[in-house]
Amino acid sequence: MTNAHRIAALIVVALAATAVLAQSDAQKSFTQLKSLTGSWEGKTPDGKPLLVSFRETAGGSAIMSEILGTGPENMVSMFNMDGPNKLLMTHYCGAGNQPRMQASVSPDGKTITFTFFDGTNIAPGAGHTDSPWARGLRIIRSDSCRGTRSHG
Repeated sequence: MTNAHRIAALIVVALAATAVLAQSDAQKSFTQLKSLTGSWEGKTPDGKPLLVSFRETAGGSAIMSEILGTGPENMVSMFNMDGPNKLLMTHYCGAGNQPRMQASVSPDGKTITFTFFDGTNIAPGAGHTDSPWARGLRIIRSDSCRGTRSHG
């Protein structure tokens, strides 16, 4: 084998390895959400305390976010991959419905937007969460849940 063939073979192997290691935007977003593991303190729009926690479950294939407040704002959201290119969220709402949303990423990669595509127990015309989003590594939901990591 000549040097040119060896170099060409190394380039092919390097390109193949890079393709295997490359993550889709959805996979990168899922990894970002995993980095939120822990408890976060915040406030509802009317100033009541709120605790939001994130934890991996199901062998790392899902992320559970739990919102704990003082009433109907107690809710759970589950995030999971559906194949390599789709990040989904199912929100188990205090209203008794379960909207499902698919993630998309802004061109700069700093904002993850979840867009409603279907759900269960949603009556025609009934309200539901339809577009929570995450900016950077700080979750900012459409219901204005913002916070800082808690140390307890």
